[in-house]
Amino acid sequence: MLPPQTQHFETNLPVTINGASFVVQIQAGLRLDTGEVFCTFRSLDLTTDLPPPATSGFLPPENGTGRGQGHVTFFIRPKPGLPTGTEIRNVALVDFDGRETIATDQVAPHNPALGIDPNKQARVTIDAGTPTSAVTALPAESGRAFWVRWSGQDDPGGSGLASYDVFVSTNSGPYTIWIAGTNGVAAPFIGELGQTYAFYTIARDQVGNAELAPVTVDAHTMVITDAPLLSSVTNRVTGVGESLVISNRIQGLPAGNFLWNLGPRPPSGATINPTNGVLRWTPACSQGSTTNNVTVWATDHTRTNISDAISITVAVKECVAPTLGRLVLRTGDTGRLPIDLITSVELTNLVTFVSVPTNHFINLGIEPLATQICLTTIKATNAFPLLGGEGQGEGERYFITLTTCTDQSLVGTQQVAWLVLTAVTNQHSVFVPVEIGPSIGTQPDGIL
Repeated sequence: MLPPQTQHFETNLPVTINGASFVVQIQAGLRLDTGEVFCTFRSLDLTTDLPPPATSGFLPPENGTGRGQGHVTFFIRPKPGLPTGTEIRNVALVDFDGRETIATDQVAPHNPALGIDPNKQARVTIDAGTPTSAVTALPAESGRAFWVRWSGQDDPGGSGLASYDVFVSTNSGPYTIWIAGTNGVAAPFIGELGQTYAFYTIARDQVGNAELAPVTVDAHTMVITDAPLLSSVTNRVTGVGESLVISNRIQGLPAGNFLWNLGPRPPSGATINPTNGVLRWTPACSQGSTTNNVTVWATDHTRTNISDAISITVAVKECVAPTLGRLVLRTGDTGRLPIDLITSVELTNLVTFVSVPTNHFINLGIEPLATQICLTTIKATNAFPLLGGEGQGEGERYFITLTTCTDQSLVGTQQVAWLVLTAVTNQHSVFVPVEIGPSIGTQPDGIL
């Protein structure tokens, strides 16, 4: 790598290839009159001042492996005053051993932020202008919680908006950053009763151009002193399949005067009664081992600009849920019933029970399907040896164990095994329920 701000550079680099030792004389520089960048590489045998054999040069002939390919990387600073849209083109002229000059395709410098592929023809244009943005006007009065929205655009032909910084001032005090580097265009703000708030944004484009702070404030509002306040709610822990019910209240005021809703992106399945604020949610197994933020909003039904909001954190406990598929089986034939598993935590061992009517099926077995499983067992039992429950009779309940290989685990949703069974002969057609569970999983740290 050349030192920065270098206009001319020379060096000799000792090289040994295929048993031949030589030097590579390197010259690189910038022709200020034409703006051309040049690089010259000469392989020389110091004892003869002649080039080494072609098979021993620092860039040997290309044989399809890429050994004969090279590249030069350089950085340029555009001239001042270039307008947005000015194109920067880049074509290299390559001369091997004084032969015919080869012109490369026109390519642009590699810039992932602009989505430029260095292997394809492209071009780079100057973005000299700054973007603009503004906060949408707010009502003169607001409740304690209100939405702040903003928008912006880059200069015509520019690289496009990248992010916003959102600033806030309280009671005409100094502005401080509220949200930094966001590409969103709205966020809820929680203030305090009787306080005045003002907002502005600074937009930044894809190449780092940022607008100046506005001379006048974009938007301002005052939180009224008699704005309704939601009663705080303690954070909750719930289990998969459990019904979570949270009653929300307005301090000192009847709930019937307000309209209730959940904030954006509530957990799937969560609902709130719009008239009384009762939140209900029954987490699914896919939501096991998650922590969820639920925002509850209450809005005065006569003054829709007056709202309050609270955030409730709900942690959902882990879920380990094996299920059985379906099977159509002729009498006397042997078939395989899928055993699927949903687990929100990593498991090294799964113990579960299956209830199989022995007057319909015989010769039960278990076959692993998931590659992580190294050991399976199935044993008839009339009790729950781990849970202390009551069985359904000898031979009708089976105790199944799935154990993973060393340093392997089961997690997520997948089919893990087959339950193998044979239908007894001389039966009429019938639908037979085969039930699975309860189940216990063991995590890698040994915790059940």
